[in-house]
Amino acid sequence: MPAAPTTSRDLAAAGGVTAHWHDEHQIVYASRGVVAVHTETSR
Repeated sequence: MPAAPTTSRDLAAAGGVTAHWHDEHQIVYASRGVVAVHTETSR
């Protein structure tokens, strides 16, 4: 059975993560507050 590695990250209000890519899909969610995900073609 494939492993599903997990990680968490605390971001300050209006914080962000630099553009990057993954070989596999990624799920992003906010455990509280709001998260917005922007890509080159959508958000």
